[in-house]
Amino acid sequence: MSLHPPLDASPDRLRRFCARVASAMASRPILNEKIAAWEELAEECLSVDVATKKGDDEVEAAQARARLEDADWRHALHALAARALALAGEKPGAPPYETLFGRVNERDVAELGSGKAELGARLVGGLEGLLGNAPGWRPLGPLAEALSVANQRLAEAFEGLGREEELVLGFELARAKLARRVAHEADLTCAFVLAAFPGRYDLLSAIFGETDERPGSGRRL
Repeated sequence: MSLHPPLDASPDRLRRFCARVASAMASRPILNEKIAAWEELAEECLSVDVATKKGDDEVEAAQARARLEDADWRHALHALAARALALAGEKPGAPPYETLFGRVNERDVAELGSGKAELGARLVGGLEGLLGNAPGWRPLGPLAEALSVANQRLAEAFEGLGREEELVLGFELARAKLARRVAHEADLTCAFVLAAFPGRYDLLSAIFGETDERPGSGRRL
């Protein structure tokens, strides 16, 4: 029998388990010296739980910002591509459309991931060097400028999202370490209880979980 939550348990589940163990052990004075360890673990679980939930909220907010900037970026890219195609006589293989996109379809560019802002910047950079030598392409100037602004905003949004996701990964690592500490403390406490009450596996069940099976049965809390 495993007398602790699974190692992938949420911080809140770990906290409730620790608090329950501390409360149950308080009913036996001989076990009181172990209560402090469980209360400390419960407090740590609470801190990780609060930080994790806050981090999840921040990720969702960053995702919303990235979606908004991505929508604006797609709009700016489409406007530039549509004008370039019109100047090319609706022929994708003719300049300036072919100059901008080559063999790549505008739709394919729009479906790229976080690297789309960098590719958009390259499109704009390549076009800026040609506008002065191609008067007929000058209507693309304002549209290229709009895409440049959208590139910057989208890049910043993706960077922000990346930072928040990295923080959440850190919280997950903290949760995993905490789960192992809870499991370790459960093992130590089992030995402590059985030393005080030899053979009283029923007390282990009362303190830790929902079963009165002997350790080694493989049943999990």
